[in-house]
Amino acid sequence: MSQLGSRIKLAITATIVGLGSFAVVYVIVPKAAVPAQFLESRVRGAEIARAIVDQSNRTLTRLDEIAVYDREGNVAEALSAISQLVVDNRAAQEKVLALADELEEMARSIADIRPERARVFATEAVSSEVALVSHLLSYNDNLFVLFEALRAKFDNPSAKTNGRVRDLIGKINEEAQAINEFDGRFNDSLAEFDKLFQ
Repeated sequence: MSQLGSRIKLAITATIVGLGSFAVVYVIVPKAAVPAQFLESRVRGAEIARAIVDQSNRTLTRLDEIAVYDREGNVAEALSAISQLVVDNRAAQEKVLALADELEEMARSIADIRPERARVFATEAVSSEVALVSHLLSYNDNLFVLFEALRAKFDNPSAKTNGRVRDLIGKINEEAQAINEFDGRFNDSLAEFDKLFQ
């Protein structure tokens, strides 16, 4: 075989290997991709969620303080604390709406995430945070009902609540636990997501 024939065979072999490598890298195994919008909304959403969870924990602490004021008969302090909680709760409602907006942005860009395993973790994270939002809405609704029940109780100490306050606090505690659990799931899913890109 001539040197020209050997060179042609070598060139053809190199071309086939090169095309095969290209196909494996760019067609069969798609390269990783995470849309910038997903990353930006993820960061903003995580910050908002952390602030909401922290606020929820502070609210539970304040409810314990209100219970002490109630036992001590300190109506003025109890009403003041309740009023502040109502204001804080309204601010938390605004944060819930902001979180929902960020989750919507994340959800819109999930289809563009590669590889598929990363897309699965991203979907799990967004699903957990959507569940968190649902529990936050219930939590906030129960807080408003509790605030009104406590306000009525403190305004008229002879009024009986028939265990309503205790039941509402129990529901609020359950919702707070669910919020913390779903926040943990969100963070766990994103930690697994991040491992795929390290």
